[in-house]
Amino acid sequence: MSIFSQIQADMVAALKARDTERRAALSFLFSELKAVAVEKGDRTDLPDADAVSVLQKQKKSRDETLKSAEDGNREDLAIKTRYEIALIEEYLPEAPSEAQVEDVVRAVIAELGANSMRDMGKVMAEVPNRLAGTDKSVLSGVVKKLLSTP
Repeated sequence: MSIFSQIQADMVAALKARDTERRAALSFLFSELKAVAVEKGDRTDLPDADAVSVLQKQKKSRDETLKSAEDGNREDLAIKTRYEIALIEEYLPEAPSEAQVEDVVRAVIAELGANSMRDMGKVMAEVPNRLAGTDKSVLSGVVKKLLSTP
């Protein structure tokens, strides 16, 4: 089952169970996924790679909100945000280790014939297709390291 379908099914289950907090959080996530699906031309499903990207973006946004809530002593908002982060993490695949990312980046560099920083964009675009759940900051650091060394 795709991430998109799983979130939709879990949202319906939360609605039936009258779990308003979970339903509200899942409903928001589903609407974000649905918007991307419609944008891509498919109203019924979204590839997992795209869904992971949307979920990572939402998690990053919640991480920033959590920091602001903690800095502003808004414990009520911090509790809600922590719950939403934990919920998002349920659907994200386990992030690959830096060594796994490096192996895939090496393979992509060899396949594309990338040999300078000018090729960074090509490599950055291809790696997520082969290794879902890759953190973009980790990926960027690995690509820079491998393309800048002779």
